Amino acid sequence: KMSNSSNDFTQVNADTTKLSEPDAIIVGAGTAGASMAIALARQGRKIVLIEKNLIPQDRIVGELLQPGGIRALEQLNLAECAQIGCDSIIVNGYTVIMPSGVSKSYPKGSEVVLKYPNKDPENIFELFGKNFKDIENEKSSAPRGRSFHNGKFVERLRQAAKLEPNIEIIEGTVVSLLEDKIIGKVEGVSYKESANNSLSNSNGSTRKKIDLNAPLTIIADGIWSGLRKCTNKNKPFLISNFVGVIVEHLSMEAPVPYRNFGHVVLSQPSPILIYQISPTETRVLVDVAGKMPNSSNGELREFLERQSNFLPEVFRGPFLEAVKKGEVKSMPNRALKSSAEIKQGVVLIGDALNMRHPLTGGGMTVALKDVVLLSELLSDKDFNDLKEMNIAVATFHRKRVPHSATINVLANALYYVFSLPTKCLETTDTSDEAIKARENLQDSCFEYLSIGGVFSAGPIGLLSGLTPSPSILAIHFFMVALYGVRTHLFPFGFFRPSNYIKIYRILLVAFGEKSTVLSWFLMRKLIQLIFPWEHLRWSA
Repeated sequence: KMSNSSNDFTQVNADTTKLSEPDAIIVGAGTAGASMAIALARQGRKIVLIEKNLIPQDRIVGELLQPGGIRALEQLNLAECAQIGCDSIIVNGYTVIMPSGVSKSYPKGSEVVLKYPNKDPENIFELFGKNFKDIENEKSSAPRGRSFHNGKFVERLRQAAKLEPNIEIIEGTVVSLLEDKIIGKVEGVSYKESANNSLSNSNGSTRKKIDLNAPLTIIADGIWSGLRKCTNKNKPFLISNFVGVIVEHLSMEAPVPYRNFGHVVLSQPSPILIYQISPTETRVLVDVAGKMPNSSNGELREFLERQSNFLPEVFRGPFLEAVKKGEVKSMPNRALKSSAEIKQGVVLIGDALNMRHPLTGGGMTVALKDVVLLSELLSDKDFNDLKEMNIAVATFHRKRVPHSATINVLANALYYVFSLPTKCLETTDTSDEAIKARENLQDSCFEYLSIGGVFSAGPIGLLSGLTPSPSILAIHFFMVALYGVRTHLFPFGFFRPSNYIKIYRILLVAFGEKSTVLSWFLMRKLIQLIFPWEHLRWSA
């Protein structure tokens, strides 16, 4: 259990024997790997945690943890890692900003504030977004998110892991899995020690290669995983890139429209994210939908200066000042479909298992919920019992679907809706009609959220990770599409044949995104039967 102090941790069920024969090896000591190691260690398991580089990393993603992720940390008794000792900021929800001049429906611009629900949903009505109220007491236990420097948060998790006697942390690089070729079971890993830990010459050429065996290997080596192909044959694909900028300011005086809120700016051709990550720093993530501008010849700076025109006026000046300093970083936004393939002796978690666009900040929430689920399923299992372990891993893949599918689909679908179609967004239809249809759907989504009530509480519940329900996501997405259709039917649109082609294009956009529930084959074919225009059909 964690104590009330900022840096002290205590442990239960600790086994202080030498960890020469671990029960499990975990590859990667990031958010998923470190928390998984702690969860298993507190069950009395002996864990070896191998991390390539224990120096805190300065990343520009993984900086916002949704309320659902905080709830998962609470279940793991690790919530203090996100609340104390990492300069974290409370996040109460999101503000979606429509800049002036972007939408014909909002020529002067507009905004909608989406607050997290005041409690965890307990029934179907609350899952849909009904009966929620604004948070009245700032000290209440209402669900909230946290934002922080990713490196500081991960370091807090590693501190907790270091204080667990049942965990041995090794700095080294796993180069391969050890596998019994006869039965196809992974029996451990082969790794090279870090130059800091091994007797090597100046260029590290004599680093030792060590084989380590364990009945279970958990792979959590992140976005660039070199081991995931053992059970996930899907390949990550690039959606876009983020360019990260930090705006510095006085303590707790972030120059944003709404403090303690994340901001999504519907810039063109793709969105901009803004959120505070420390008392004196606010992160800006500018999405680049196509080829990354060249920083050496000034293209990147010119791009950022153009995009600044979409920012709220109160934030534009501080952002441009930060750009002039030149401290800009970039990060690819990649997606990866998960795989339920089972291989004896190994399981994937975190970004090694699956990824989504980071627009909604849901990646760590999925990872931590996976850790909670998997650790519970393994709590009473014999890691050497292959049949028992296969059943546990299969159950893990089945039970993770509600929370992972909801967050993954929502993230990719919202990015799709909030971005205009271009060749770099993997769409072949960049015609004026397709762009107008996307703009119409974007306006419909914004108007839908602006209605309030269940129309805003439902979607923010899904985004927060508190509503793990793909069916409710599908209902809201379908309602947004219908809301967009209504503008071409009322009051007299029924009598204009050309409007039905426009309606079809809206449905093509809404239903055509492959990541959404509404893109299922039968649903697409039904729409095509109603609107049978061959030249507008989806590609096979």
